[in-house]
Amino acid sequence: MSARNEFVLDGSVTMAWYFADESNAYADAVLTALETGRAVVPSLWPLEVANTVLVGERRKRSTEAQAAVWLGILEMLAREALGFGFDAGIRAGSQSPFSSLVCNSSENRSSGG
Repeated sequence: MSARNEFVLDGSVTMAWYFADESNAYADAVLTALETGRAVVPSLWPLEVANTVLVGERRKRSTEAQAAVWLGILEMLAREALGFGFDAGIRAGSQSPFSSLVCNSSENRSSGG
């Protein structure tokens, strides 16, 4: 029985795959490692990624359409390579678990929670 390599996937590495100007050899090696390994992520990973995508849109580094595609890819990655899903955070009518996380965090700020 062969053990699968496990490693921690950081949000900054994840976003280096999305923003071309942040691409680097280490991020590429981590992506390759996902082919045979399994990543674990910090609990803040979905929020960090969603926030970075949102800020990237606001700064015109990406479009809403590009972000939607990317978040869909990450949702699939989370289920298949990372071994978890975001179903618990999805609200009716949300397009993506990541978008509901962004909505939930801004609702919490406006309500003082």
